[in-house]
Amino acid sequence: MVLDNIYSNSIKVHNGSGDFSCNFVGEKERKLINDVLMKQSSAREIETLKYFRERIMRYNVPTTVKNNPDAYEEFFTSVGRAYLVEAFLEFFGMDNTESVPTKNMPENNATMEEKKQHFDNVIGQFVDYHVFHSGVSDDDKVMNYGLCLIELFVIPMQVNDTVHEVDGDRNVINWKYLLWLFKANNNLSKYAIEGMYFLTLVKCLLTHQMSERVIWGRETNKKGKIATNMPNDLEMEHNIKDTKTMITAMGANKTEKSVLRCSMSVTGMREFLSAFDATSNHIRRSQQLNTASKKN
Repeated sequence: MVLDNIYSNSIKVHNGSGDFSCNFVGEKERKLINDVLMKQSSAREIETLKYFRERIMRYNVPTTVKNNPDAYEEFFTSVGRAYLVEAFLEFFGMDNTESVPTKNMPENNATMEEKKQHFDNVIGQFVDYHVFHSGVSDDDKVMNYGLCLIELFVIPMQVNDTVHEVDGDRNVINWKYLLWLFKANNNLSKYAIEGMYFLTLVKCLLTHQMSERVIWGRETNKKGKIATNMPNDLEMEHNIKDTKTMITAMGANKTEKSVLRCSMSVTGMREFLSAFDATSNHIRRSQQLNTASKKN
């Protein structure tokens, strides 16, 4: 079942139709996942990342994350989604995603409020067991590996959703959790030091005004739509890329004045091109299209 889910999720992620993508997961999260779960000697251990890499022939997934981070993210997303779906099906007693749940369901004559309360309690139990490992025995190593994989898969989902929603308070909580994981993985982790530095600044050293700016001013929204925010550093990378493209197109006609003028006009040029595409009904295909566009 897990392998079938991996195949289906691989197609979704590859085609850009999946509803989750590790867009904003940085090198630190990838390295943590690789260090904990991707053991090169575990190719014969069923249900491990290395096993699935060999089984579905994802040979572009590197042993070192920095060699091909995009392939690693796509692969881990496929496996993580499959594990999470399989755990959900098992928890509710379902054979597949189309079947009817047979376990952990409310009474048939329950009111709407009772059903909502039951849903909150049941999902809380699912999260406590599969993410926070409440009541899990240390004896079953295979189960512990699967739960650890689900936990490390939920972290990128949480990070991405935090960025999309611009939830500064949740971002601080994420860093507290990541700090604990980085420290547990490596006592000398530079990422743990980075997390401690960030938390110390916003909680102790900065003024209240500056702390709020640091917590809530880390994302930008270019479209003005809900849940379409992106990190400031990623937006800066886009600006740098557009600037380099414009400067390269100048050829040999580069002067200090022309380069400065070109750099200052990047934002306006991008808006001009977007307006031109909209006027001419030119549709730019997105690589992360969740649902079909109504215009198509």
